[in-house]
Amino acid sequence: MLSEDLDNNATFQNFRDVVLAAVERQFNIANRFGLCSIEYSNVYRAFQAIGLIDNTSAEPNLLFPPPCNVLSFDDQNEAVCPSDENFKYTELPDFTYFVETTLENGTFPPSTYYIRAFEDSDYDGFFENSEEHLINIVTDDIDNYKVILVGVADVDVPLRIVIYDIGQMPLANNFTDNLSLPTYYFTFNMISGCGLIDSTNGQNFEPNTNTGPISLSVDQNLSNCSGSEVCINYNISGPDYMYVSISEPEDFFHIIFQAGSTTIGQFCWYPSSEDYGTHDFQITATDGHPTNPVTSSSTVSVQIFDPNVWQTASPIAYATNETSADANNGSIEIHLGSTHNLEYHYTGPNGFSLVTTNNPVNALANGLYNIDVYIQGTYCLYDSFTATVGTNSSGGGPSACTFNQNLLLMRAVPAIFNDQTVIEIELQEKPLQLNLVAFDMQGNSVQNLLNGQVLQTGKHQVSFNGSNDPNGIYIFSLAISVPQCRSGAQESISIKGLKY
Repeated sequence: MLSEDLDNNATFQNFRDVVLAAVERQFNIANRFGLCSIEYSNVYRAFQAIGLIDNTSAEPNLLFPPPCNVLSFDDQNEAVCPSDENFKYTELPDFTYFVETTLENGTFPPSTYYIRAFEDSDYDGFFENSEEHLINIVTDDIDNYKVILVGVADVDVPLRIVIYDIGQMPLANNFTDNLSLPTYYFTFNMISGCGLIDSTNGQNFEPNTNTGPISLSVDQNLSNCSGSEVCINYNISGPDYMYVSISEPEDFFHIIFQAGSTTIGQFCWYPSSEDYGTHDFQITATDGHPTNPVTSSSTVSVQIFDPNVWQTASPIAYATNETSADANNGSIEIHLGSTHNLEYHYTGPNGFSLVTTNNPVNALANGLYNIDVYIQGTYCLYDSFTATVGTNSSGGGPSACTFNQNLLLMRAVPAIFNDQTVIEIELQEKPLQLNLVAFDMQGNSVQNLLNGQVLQTGKHQVSFNGSNDPNGIYIFSLAISVPQCRSGAQESISIKGLKY
């Protein structure tokens, strides 16, 4: 095996890495199912076969976690090609072609299918990511399904339809290097059908006249945070075989994937820190008629916020006690120093629930409160806190068991990370005994990062290694034990990090 030479010569490993990076760049396209292309899967599995990839090995040089779900060789099938009469095309006014092919009844078992189409426009025998027609259809009714492509360069250009049986796709949090997923494909052109050598097949045709208007309904004015999925919902009614597309602004560089059918679904993507601000997208629905189309379009404005800024003031929940038992005159004030308009979602004792833009919140009973802070008018979670309102038996004044707003600073650097991040803590007043725990979004404790250690005044760093944990949002909760308070009294603050 070539892998036996890796200890003495890293050339094979470097060759593997360079080849896979090139194939990924040329053939993989981001999609909501995390599927690798057939080409990338074939190359990846070839490296497995000769021993240059073994993700179960103790040898680090052989580990190569896949960037997507690698398809199994065993489940790649060249589909039964549609019959000649199911290849149709007509020339458009711009001298490109409108192409229609029908998937034939009985070829595919009942399931949910994801359909993609490619055009080998440079005739090099490869179907690259830049050559995909963005149809991205998901359907439960594939028999006799019409796949329509608009703008094909010529009648002899090789085309490929790839059909994934996603109804058989297992649920998993991480990518696998051996996904057993039935995948069908066939390659054809308009003058030769699937034979690509017999120029007697195919037929020129005039599509049926369109029937009726199209009604398009989409979301308006969306907002979200970087690192969180953004989806524009659409709903279309009108003639048969409608198609929907999205046009991005010039400064937008993400791959947008489509989920759902041609009549109801979503366009989704993951914005990054480069997308802060507002972007306008054009959603267009059409019946695809080449010479007399019926269309409807709408503009959607999407604003992307930055939820991971380093605040100009301490991110603190500051509580003031009741003056006496059952006085219900405690208060909580959130110190964030944010330039955004914020909305505070409170839950507390005895079923207390409040959504407000007011800060501070007064007339609170004693007990533990959870506060989620959102950018106003969005589902963009900005920060989360807990605070305890106590009772002063001697009357009046702030609780000794609460945080002063200048007590500490805490942040994750970076807040969006791959495997590791660092929690930076700065104590500004006095030494404190600290517990720092990482939780997942289900509230499960993932790691204890500090367990009752006393940190002195000044700056401290605590590392979080999530290499063995699934991707997702993690909550880092810092609890401070205050010895002079009642037994076990604690206050805590939380920040979030996103592992990808």
